Amino acid sequence: MAGADRDHQRRARRDHQLTSPPTDLTALTGLQAAKAQGRVAGRPEAIGGTPARQAQKLRDGGESVPDIAKVFGVSIATVYRITKSR
Repeated sequence: MAGADRDHQRRARRDHQLTSPPTDLTALTGLQAAKAQGRVAGRPEAIGGTPARQAQKLRDGGESVPDIAKVFGVSIATVYRITKSR
């Protein structure tokens, strides 16, 4: 019974978040200002662009994922993620 109540509360909270306007207008206007200046919000990529293409070539060539991770200084999970999507 407690699980059902918890699920109901989680759904109610998500519905509220999706339907309510943001309460922190300062943060919203800051994000809009940053976007207008060409800045990007969020966490930077661990590896992207040319290094990601190089990692994909190594993976296609039969190199092991742990070895590729060591070469680029990233985690094994990152190598799997970038080579899966290409």
